[in-house]
Amino acid sequence: MLDDFTVCQIMGVSVAYDPGQTASWIVDALECGTYELPEATALMGLLQGSDRVLDIGAGLGFTAVLASKIAEHVLAYEPNPRILPALKATKALNGASNLEIVDAAVSVQTKDLDTFYLREAFWASSLERDTKPYLEAIQCRSVSLSSIIQHFKPTVVACDCEGLEFKLFDSVDLLEVHTIIVEVHEFERRDPLLINGFSPSGKIADGRRSKVESFTRNKADRLPIRRV
Repeated sequence: MLDDFTVCQIMGVSVAYDPGQTASWIVDALECGTYELPEATALMGLLQGSDRVLDIGAGLGFTAVLASKIAEHVLAYEPNPRILPALKATKALNGASNLEIVDAAVSVQTKDLDTFYLREAFWASSLERDTKPYLEAIQCRSVSLSSIIQHFKPTVVACDCEGLEFKLFDSVDLLEVHTIIVEVHEFERRDPLLINGFSPSGKIADGRRSKVESFTRNKADRLPIRRV
C-alpha cells in the first residue's frame, strides 16, 4: 500500500500523499515543509501528555500524527474515500499506535447514511452542499459531535470541515475540552464557542477566504451548556 504514495517529511512526520489526488499548491506546501505548519506549531505548543485530541477532518493525517507524539490518545475522523488511504498510510509510516482513525463524518446528528460532497481539492470536500461547486455526492456515515464528546472525552479539538465548523458546537456540552483550533470561514459565526465559555486566543494563519484560530477557556469555565 505504501508504494502507492509519495512521502515527505514535515516536523519529523512522514506524510503520505497521492500527487494525482492532491492540488498542486498543496503538493508544493508538502514538498516545502509548510503544509499546515502554523496550525501544527500552535497545536504542539498547547498539548500536554494527558490530552486527548479529537481531529475532525483529518485529511492526510499530518496534524493527527504530530499530536499523537505528545497526546495520550488521538481520534481522527475523515469520511473522504479519496484521502482515507493516504491518511492510513501516514499513520502506518509513523507507527502512531495511539491514533485511531474513523471512516465517518462528524455532524450535528448521527446518521447511517449522510450525503458527502466530493470536490476537486480534497480539503474542500464536506457535508455542506452550497459552499463550493462539487464533483460528486456520495453516501457516508456521520457521527454526532455530542456523542463523540460524551464517549471519547477529548480535551483538545482540531476542526476543519469546510463550513460546518461552528454549527457543530451548537447545544453541545464540551465537558473537559479546554482548547479548540478551528478553520474559520468568512460566512461563519462564532456564537456557539463564545456561549460555551471559549474566547478567541489567537489567529494562527490567514487564508484568502478563511483563517485558522484558536479558542480556549479556563478549567473553571468548563460547565455544561445551560439549555432553556
